[in-house]
Amino acid sequence: MAGIRMKEAKRLLIETRKPIKEISILSGYQNANYFSRMFRELIGMSPRDFRMQKPDWMINEKGTV
Repeated sequence: MAGIRMKEAKRLLIETRKPIKEISILSGYQNANYFSRMFRELIGMSPRDFRMQKPDWMINEKGTV
């Protein structure tokens, strides 16, 4: 279940500019602090840091977005 929630959270972090607190709720977590702790535990970085990274598929061959 946590894997499905985190997959949705990652999608929302990449595809939207919604606040992390709202993403935590949309992903099934009622507490944003718990969501952030679980995200870091499962993904290896904070939701904020994850959002700041550009996925490879968003970068073209010249290295720009």
